[in-house]
Amino acid sequence: MRSPVPDWRFKMKLTIRERFAIVQVTPRESNIATQLIVRGILERLRFTPAEQAKLNIRFDLTQLLWDPTKEEAVEFPLSKEETDFLQLQVDRADREGRITQEILSLCLKIKGGEDDKGKSKTNKEGQEGKESPKA
Repeated sequence: MRSPVPDWRFKMKLTIRERFAIVQVTPRESNIATQLIVRGILERLRFTPAEQAKLNIRFDLTQLLWDPTKEEAVEFPLSKEETDFLQLQVDRADREGRITQEILSLCLKIKGGEDDKGKSKTNKEGQEGKESPKA
């Protein structure tokens, strides 16, 4: 059975920190269907070898480091299902009081509101756009 072709009109522009932070708003444990959605999102946000080299991404004992002078936000397509899923996860984290400063800008982008500078981030084509990894 073929799965339907995703509707990629939703877009989100994410910084390096926000790409690392996405794991903090997705569930670590859940059912198979949910984990397949999470896997799809994480695979799309994965850094390519070219990006890793360009940004000098490296692990130093307990933290991830990169060259901030070369950082550019990158736009990623998301399906409606993925967008709805991320919004649900942010709503849940907000209700449970789990939003931290490290993930605030990401959560605001997911909700289609504002970035951490107070600028509106929602447009007709979807959502656009720093978080330190906790994984």
